[in-house]
Amino acid sequence: MGFQLFNEQGDRVRYVIGSDSAQAAVDILVRADLPCARTSAGSVQHIAWRAADDLSQIAWREKIAEAGLNVTEIIDRQYFRSIYYREPGGILFEIATDPPCFTVDEPIDPPATKLMLPLWLEPNRGHIEQVLPPISLPSPMVSLT
Repeated sequence: MGFQLFNEQGDRVRYVIGSDSAQAAVDILVRADLPCARTSAGSVQHIAWRAADDLSQIAWREKIAEAGLNVTEIIDRQYFRSIYYREPGGILFEIATDPPCFTVDEPIDPPATKLMLPLWLEPNRGHIEQVLPPISLPSPMVSLT
C-alpha cells in the first residue's frame, strides 16, 4: 500500500507513508512464537483505509488485483463505497471512499435528532433501537444578557 520500512528493533517493525504532518505509521509486533490469531472478543475485525474519491478507490482496486490478491467488487454502503481484500497474513482490509458521506440522508446542521440506518439495516431497526444506549445532546447555551 505504499508504506516503506522505517525501523526494526527486536520484534518490532515500523512502516511509514507520507511526509511531515501528513506522515502515518504502522507498527507491527512480530511474535512467531504465538499461535495464529482467531476472530474473537478483543481481536481486530478489519482495518479500514480511506480513499478520497471513486477514482482513487478504483486505482487501488486495480493495483490490489494486479498484485494477485482477491479483491471484492465495489460495494455501495449508502454512505460510502467499499472494497475488501485479505492481505497475505489474513487480515481483512477495507478501502472506503469519503463520498457520499453521512449527509446523504440528512444535513449536518441542524444536528441529527433521530437514528439513520442504511437501507439494508432498516428491517432490524426495532432491535437496533432496543439495544442502543440512549444519547443525550447538550442543550444550547442560553444567553444571560
